[in-house]
Amino acid sequence: MTEHVSDVMPRACLEAIHDPDYVEEVIACTYAAAKKRRIGFAINESIPRRSQLSPGGTWLAAKLAFWHGYTANSAGGSHLRWRIRGADTAFLTIWRSRRTG
Repeated sequence: MTEHVSDVMPRACLEAIHDPDYVEEVIACTYAAAKKRRIGFAINESIPRRSQLSPGGTWLAAKLAFWHGYTANSAGGSHLRWRIRGADTAFLTIWRSRRTG
């Protein structure tokens, strides 16, 4: 098994998918109390980096799947369904490429 380490996802990419105000809340770690409860885990200084590394890992896994046929990203994420808030956590993302050689 080969392990790869992703880069953080650039802020511009995050803002292309999520509301820019939400991205700012995550990076500045200034969530409103209601959002903290909805996410369901502690919000602390590690969250901004994790929130940028996790989608970076997903993007890296997708690119690797294209070339190798399949990959898995064990970082998962808490940003799967909503543009303006985090919720619904996944801990493993598996990518399989349908590309034929």
